[in-house]
Amino acid sequence: MTQKKLGMKAWRIIIHSRPSELADLNVTELARRLGTTPANLSRAVSNTSHCTLGRHLELKRFHAFEVLVICYKIHSVKKALKIMGIESESHFIKRYKAHRGRTPGQLCREQRKDWEEKKRNKHPEYLSWLKYHHYRFDAM
Repeated sequence: MTQKKLGMKAWRIIIHSRPSELADLNVTELARRLGTTPANLSRAVSNTSHCTLGRHLELKRFHAFEVLVICYKIHSVKKALKIMGIESESHFIKRYKAHRGRTPGQLCREQRKDWEEKKRNKHPEYLSWLKYHHYRFDAM
């Protein structure tokens, strides 16, 4: 397999990973899945993209956290990280703040405040979210 194909396969695995799978996803695990060595995989990803494999994984974790907070209305850092399987809360907060310029807690507070305002004003986004989730819970 060429370096480019290997890099693209690794990228696809990262992109399509669920938040709960991200804690166990690392360079060694990806290399095992793709049948290559961690060094070869890291080199392939670095040669085919603008950043390292570790950076891709970190950015995917940040994105997954933001999806849980913004789309799924999980406004607790601890709860979101538990869903993602991330044990080192302080390390995540430190890396997130260094990259995004604010803490995960600040994002949660902003989203909670925005959501409460939409709820109070019966905003169409709140009503459609409520209708969708009410339907899902009734079907269970």
